[in-house]
Amino acid sequence: MKCQSCGHACVAAISADCWKNFGIKWPGSDRVQKGKVLPHELIGLREGGVPSNFLNFHYCLMCGQIQGEWPVKGADKYLREFAEKRVWQALFIGGEGTWTAEYYLAKTIEEVLAVTRGPMDVIVRSCDEPPEDVEVKELVSS
Repeated sequence: MKCQSCGHACVAAISADCWKNFGIKWPGSDRVQKGKVLPHELIGLREGGVPSNFLNFHYCLMCGQIQGEWPVKGADKYLREFAEKRVWQALFIGGEGTWTAEYYLAKTIEEVLAVTRGPMDVIVRSCDEPPEDVEVKELVSS
């Protein structure tokens, strides 16, 4: 197996029995989940579709990349439910090089894209802080 990021062949298979101490702190919140290893094909092994106590993944010893397909299935469900809202900038590109910007407070880029569809091209990106004198529209998560 070669690393999907750097192409090096130094990829280790990691397996650990976590029947007592498995825990995960979810990003964007203080939520900690303890107990069985998550039932995901990139993180934990399933036994007949049921989560088990074994953590299993491949890890590149050269660049540190965990091998697999990203984003992790179910991550969007987690974000809709638990992540904190953040500011997104939507740039609406018009004809002849004109553009306007709007700012939204939402959990995911998909929420912003859902309300900005229209005849103009739009670019949405995360924004640390909006300018002081602009309105930030808060989107209600579904």
